[in-house]
Amino acid sequence: MDRLARNLDDLRRKITSRTKLVAVGYASNAVGTINPVEQIVKLAHAAGALVFLDAVHYAPHGPIDVRALDCDFLACSPYKFFGPHMGCIFGKREHLRRFHPYKVRPATDAPPDSWETGTQVHEGLAGVGAAVDYLAELGRRCGPAVTGRREALLSAYRAIHEHEMALAVRMIRGLLAIPGLRFFGISDPARFAERVPTVAVRLVDPFCRLITAPDALAAGVTVPDTEYVAPVVAGGNTSTTLNDTTRTWGTNEWSTSGDGFVDVAGLKWVG
Repeated sequence: MDRLARNLDDLRRKITSRTKLVAVGYASNAVGTINPVEQIVKLAHAAGALVFLDAVHYAPHGPIDVRALDCDFLACSPYKFFGPHMGCIFGKREHLRRFHPYKVRPATDAPPDSWETGTQVHEGLAGVGAAVDYLAELGRRCGPAVTGRREALLSAYRAIHEHEMALAVRMIRGLLAIPGLRFFGISDPARFAERVPTVAVRLVDPFCRLITAPDALAAGVTVPDTEYVAPVVAGGNTSTTLNDTTRTWGTNEWSTSGDGFVDVAGLKWVG
């Protein structure tokens, strides 16, 4: 089993006074590892470098506090937390003022409008707001005593984390029981705080499928055949090529919104 976590000692050696920007993912959409972004930000800033965090895959799984992280930039996509296909980016005001984005001449030079020239996608922005409202309402229902929008969102993420990690524990336990299956990522339940419920596996036979479509539908699991793509996601659906670094072959992508995978250890190998 492969941990596939960031090596901070190696990163520390690579960041020097010549480093201008450190860009890192908050969480891996291939194996689910949550990177130690707080420590990475401190290492980069100590060397005088800026930090750009890609939080696309972490955003649906945990709350993000850019002030606490002290990152210079952070990006995510609202479609990951029930919103439309939009992009959003946080940047410290000092940087947004210092850098000069490409824009039409009549547009203002003052941020944030200087970074958002042209007609905005207002229907998409409304959808983003509605997605945040949904999460806040979920938080209020899960924690009736919460007051304020921020507390409601934090309550929602606590409930989401508890639910999806319970599913992930059962899924990972089942996967590890399958003979001949190689598991990538953190598999020790004691360290699940260091991961989101996204896992990748490698099948022994490069031309086999783990389960057939009827078996998957009966179990409530969707299995798109994504050749050489390896994620297994509890509660979502994602894909990324993992074979470039691990040479995985014959992998499948799984997602489930319920308990359909609880019998995964009993599923048959089908050639």
